[in-house]
Amino acid sequence: MNVALVYPERPAWPKMRWVKDAIDSLGHRTRHVNTQGRNATAILEDVAAADAECDLILFCQKGFGLSAADLCDLAEERRALWGQWWFDLLAVDHTLPLCEQSCLREKDGGGQYQDADMLRLMRMMDLVFVKERSLVRDYHALGVNARWLDQACPSWLGACEHASPPEFDVLVFGSRGMAWRQRRRDAGDLVREGFTVAWAGHPDGDVPPGCQPLPFCPPEKLPELASRAAVVLCVDARHDVEGYWSDRLWLATGMGACVVRRFTPGLPGGVVAHTRLTSESAGLFYSVRRLCGSPGLRRSLGTAARRYVMANHTYEHRVQELLEQCSNLKRESAVCAAAPAR
Repeated sequence: MNVALVYPERPAWPKMRWVKDAIDSLGHRTRHVNTQGRNATAILEDVAAADAECDLILFCQKGFGLSAADLCDLAEERRALWGQWWFDLLAVDHTLPLCEQSCLREKDGGGQYQDADMLRLMRMMDLVFVKERSLVRDYHALGVNARWLDQACPSWLGACEHASPPEFDVLVFGSRGMAWRQRRRDAGDLVREGFTVAWAGHPDGDVPPGCQPLPFCPPEKLPELASRAAVVLCVDARHDVEGYWSDRLWLATGMGACVVRRFTPGLPGGVVAHTRLTSESAGLFYSVRRLCGSPGLRRSLGTAARRYVMANHTYEHRVQELLEQCSNLKRESAVCAAAPAR
């Protein structure tokens, strides 16, 4: 398959480059339409050229420099299959249904909902891969041909070590702004319980009192960072949406860390390093204390987790699923087009 990928180059956390590299490693041809620092006209010209030559154009989730109005004419005449892969949760507000999430639907001056540009773009796509498996039908009701697709771990990610004694009891890595209330609450509760907690991330907010702030860690350095802690705490934006968990889980388990996280519906049973927490802090304290006191258990859980992830959840595995779904849709469309009219 000949695939074009439309995304800005972001060296600090290059997820779409991981996707491109995985497609290349499977023997397919790829081209990158780099949208970083370019105007819409130049980007659109490259997308049009890719559409004329490629089987599939895969757009990143957002920020690729084109609006629905920019793409409208080309979308109507497109030759290739168009897809979009969302890595982030869209149903961020647990009090609202999908059709009222602010990223998809906006209120006008009269208080009536209207489609946001993001939703109009998603409707242009032949396939949109989303994080929320339990909400796929809700996407369909909005006119989006959504399919659930998980994220993954880069197959090149190295293994962490399990030092004894570790420098920290708990490591958190990721956003630490005020929007991440549960993550901040858990980190603060662990500190107050007497655990040493380090938090690596961009300075988008202060860490809770008592946490040790660490600088942003590029992905290739994560194993070295995780080797300094007994356990890695993974707290997502939501834990009540089936099929949604951050790729932080796959990065942490893929490098063989011992992970503590809450239960999420649909989480694969093969993630052997995770501990099923309730919303109560007591369960969190018990799990961290037990693992901190059991270096052999941490090592065995982490080793088994890494083995499982590398066998099932690398980007090579995931893009194989994506390409198969795109090929199936292309075949189905060809059959429908060839069928005689009744």
